[in-house]
Amino acid sequence: MSVITCLKWVPKGYARSEPLLEEVTMNDIEDIKAAEGEDLNMDTYDQEEAIPVFSNVEYEPQLENIEDEEEEDNKINPDDAIIITGNQKGDFSEVHVFIYVENSGALYVHHDFFLTAYPLALEWLPYNPQTPNEAGNCLAVGSFMPEIELWNLDIIDVLEPIGRLGGVKREKVSEGSSKKRKRTKTYTKGSHHDAVMALDIHPTRKNILASGSADCKVKVWDIIEHECKITLSHHEGKVQSIEWNPTEEKILVSGGLDGSAFVVGVDSPDSSKQIRVPSEIEAVTWNPFNPLEFSLSTEDGFLYTYDARNLGKPLYEVKAHNSQCTIAYSPGVPNLIGTASVDKTVKIWHGEGLRGIAERDMKVDSLFCLEFYKDSPFTLATGGTGGVLAIWDTEENQNVCNSFSRAK
Repeated sequence: MSVITCLKWVPKGYARSEPLLEEVTMNDIEDIKAAEGEDLNMDTYDQEEAIPVFSNVEYEPQLENIEDEEEEDNKINPDDAIIITGNQKGDFSEVHVFIYVENSGALYVHHDFFLTAYPLALEWLPYNPQTPNEAGNCLAVGSFMPEIELWNLDIIDVLEPIGRLGGVKREKVSEGSSKKRKRTKTYTKGSHHDAVMALDIHPTRKNILASGSADCKVKVWDIIEHECKITLSHHEGKVQSIEWNPTEEKILVSGGLDGSAFVVGVDSPDSSKQIRVPSEIEAVTWNPFNPLEFSLSTEDGFLYTYDARNLGKPLYEVKAHNSQCTIAYSPGVPNLIGTASVDKTVKIWHGEGLRGIAERDMKVDSLFCLEFYKDSPFTLATGGTGGVLAIWDTEENQNVCNSFSRAK
């Protein structure tokens, strides 16, 4: 069974037009094995014998251009849209980098790479933490592991992340050691102690990343320094969703499986405000055009919108789906909200009053994740069980066109 567990759009202009190919050496493989606690004795590996012999194979002249053709296939055009998905296929955890050609509707996997654990959250990073003074194209990944992996999306056939935030300390096995030692789990300083379920990059300070975890903690990280700067412990249940306020740089909203959502200033966590709803919270998100409001979706299919200044009762409330759903605002169309549900449908709502506008069966089984595309704000991507990524240009729907206008 294949599942898309999470996804993220990449804004145009950040991906390299010609991604790099990872050059893997035997030393790289030895380091990876050692980091995983395996002793790879290179003395027993005969590199001469490992090289196959093709002396009796007739050479095909047409193969001369195969490398050039591969390089051409790897190119990314300026108008290509890029979508990143976290995939679980049986025992294999992967990230797929999709190219979506808007004019033709073509959608295909450009490249992919393996993860160490089941992916739960993705967050795109606009620079490479290894070269923070330059623009980049990287990805933070949260998974069942108590760490955040940082990957360079501009490298094909990559084997290892460029960095990790938190996690269990990795110890190399001493050379020549054949005994299995009992290992105790030792966490790095500031690490989460359970799965990382939610990630969000700061809207203006791009080196700051917030994370939510099954250990009921919210953490704020400095990606460049690879350090946890703040730990918040106000949740009593697993933290499922988190998002920075788009204009108030120290304010976060977070939602948990205990049905609680918190609005908190990271510099004054004791002054946090709390609401509680009757079901598990699946997603929380700020209104990008009215940052005093945030909305949330729940495991029993409800949508709520609150005024952050007065959490006594919701501004709006609606039964959106019959079961679990997630929610996303369009970043470029005021009041355009989308929801995706395990009932296999995507619905469009107007933010004022949470009025239903349109609905579509995406024909790709239960849906777990949803996001609008910043560079084409009527377009959304969704995915779930079945492992199929689906795109909907909602502007094709007449009701949507009549109900919304683009932000000026």
